[in-house]
Amino acid sequence: MLSYRSSPAVRVAYLSYDGALDPLGSTQVVPYLEGLSQRGVQFELITFEKPSRLEDDARRAAMSTRLSRAGITWHPLRYHKSPRVPATLFDVVNGALCLRRLARKGDFDLFHCRGDIAPVMVRLSRLKGPLLLDMRGFFSDERVDAGSWAAGSALDKAVRAMERQNLERAARIVVLTEQGRGVLRGHGVGLPIDVIPTCVDCDQFTPRPAGEEAAFDLVYFGSLGGWYMTNEMLDFVDEIRRHGDPVRVLFLTNNVDGDARSRLERSGVTVGTASPEQMPEWLSRCRSTFFFIRATPSKMASCPTKLAEALAMGLPVLTGPGIGDVDEFLRREKVGVVLEDFSKESFRRGWTALNQLLADPEVRNRCRSAAERHLSLGYAVDLYASAYRALAAIG
Repeated sequence: MLSYRSSPAVRVAYLSYDGALDPLGSTQVVPYLEGLSQRGVQFELITFEKPSRLEDDARRAAMSTRLSRAGITWHPLRYHKSPRVPATLFDVVNGALCLRRLARKGDFDLFHCRGDIAPVMVRLSRLKGPLLLDMRGFFSDERVDAGSWAAGSALDKAVRAMERQNLERAARIVVLTEQGRGVLRGHGVGLPIDVIPTCVDCDQFTPRPAGEEAAFDLVYFGSLGGWYMTNEMLDFVDEIRRHGDPVRVLFLTNNVDGDARSRLERSGVTVGTASPEQMPEWLSRCRSTFFFIRATPSKMASCPTKLAEALAMGLPVLTGPGIGDVDEFLRREKVGVVLEDFSKESFRRGWTALNQLLADPEVRNRCRSAAERHLSLGYAVDLYASAYRALAAIG
């Protein structure tokens, strides 16, 4: 096991434009830092918190206590949303000034920047030291695919220039998928690139006891709309039921608008809400999970969090094609089904294949084993610790 205990602590400035108080931050930032802190890494954590969450005194105090217990010094800054470009520039300047203040206490061994906005803060601060660029996707491509701005627009050109400058400043890169690493290599990026998928704490997400009956056959959990193909998922449910299968379906989501609720009600699915802490309990009541994501070119770099969470719970996965390494992973590990497309015929074939998987008495163990070996928090912490060691050696 990699550890820094036998040498002076590695001092890391960790910057995230996501908040520690966000569900994403509490599950995909803080646990990694807790694990690395146990190995002797000393963190100064800078996050940008949504005003409503920052003003929730109880929630903020609980996170502050959690981080303090792990030896992590937290610097929560207020996130500004609009107007979009000036607000983001204001936050970037604020982050750079915060870094400068923290540097007065001593040099950083390295900077860990999550996403594409955080590295701009380090560049603006003009502080020296190796930078780990933790790419959570291809930012500009995602924004174009999502329709946030037009390809070739002034904003698109400015963001792509920012991304190139981030790569020039970086000493090492983390991506979520082998597909993403391949794209960067194809663009001539020669830096060391680590693939660290979105992982989960397997101690928190555990399968239901053997022999205990499930209340639902199929569950979708997460946001509706955007990249997630809500109508196609409900078309799938309708098609399966049209052929006489009384499948019990649960949708766990915290963002149901009027139109989506009407469609969910017409499809006769159960709708629930769950906090990140409640998710394992809900998933333990289910037999399998599904999600359909719009497969655009930018999604080659995507690794859905729900994949790791489902497999850790022992739930096989049914999904659509073209998302990061998901297709190859599910087939290789024999823990899921990938649809050919979103036609009715493909829905029926996929449902048949999923039921064949569910009939396999070993599928739950395979799902859990795949999560433990490739998608666990410990696995990710090992890889980050190795990257930190390499960067600290050149700092």
